[in-house]
Amino acid sequence: MSKKEKTETKKKSKYHIRGIWAVTIIFIICALFGALVWYFVFSETKNSFSLIIPEKPTPTPTENKEGLKTYTNLSALFSFDYPDTWTLAEQHNTIHLSSDLDYPKKYLSGEIPTIKETEIYIQIHFSNQTIDISREAPPGKPKITNLPIGGVTAKRVTYNNGTDFQEIIQNLKAGDFYFLITCDTKTKNADKIEAYNKILASFKFGKEVIE
Repeated sequence: MSKKEKTETKKKSKYHIRGIWAVTIIFIICALFGALVWYFVFSETKNSFSLIIPEKPTPTPTENKEGLKTYTNLSALFSFDYPDTWTLAEQHNTIHLSSDLDYPKKYLSGEIPTIKETEIYIQIHFSNQTIDISREAPPGKPKITNLPIGGVTAKRVTYNNGTDFQEIIQNLKAGDFYFLITCDTKTKNADKIEAYNKILASFKFGKEVIE
């Protein structure tokens, strides 16, 4: 092989190596970009809906002389009263409220606590995006009515088959926020169902919450 041919071969080899490095660097950049997109789009998604405004600290529920506590949320500007013997816990944009004192904390810690027939279980979801959840409905045809809550009209879907009581409050929009409330208990728990109805009646939204 002549000197000229050797030189040409070296040049081709050099360009080939550079080409491989260029392709490798482009691949790495694309992979990093894809990973960043995945992280910001998917890794922070914990529910089918999310609160996309800066969250403000929730004040400690205050007690009054009527045996009630008042929960106030300064992020979505709403409040409600609930029995001071019940327990309340928050996670992201969902509030778990129950007469079963062990349920919310166990549920939020990842356990699957037993549902007790003598207790009532309420969830309050809120977001500045439309809310929709999937859940198994009990047997029987639901009763659908309109319900005013805090001056806002919502759709009330009630299943009451003589044993189980399940209710979903939906299509509830106050200001810039959407709310969805679920309730599960047994029909024999009339006093707890009445307490739940009083919670719904106590809801306040907007400026009235911080005045």
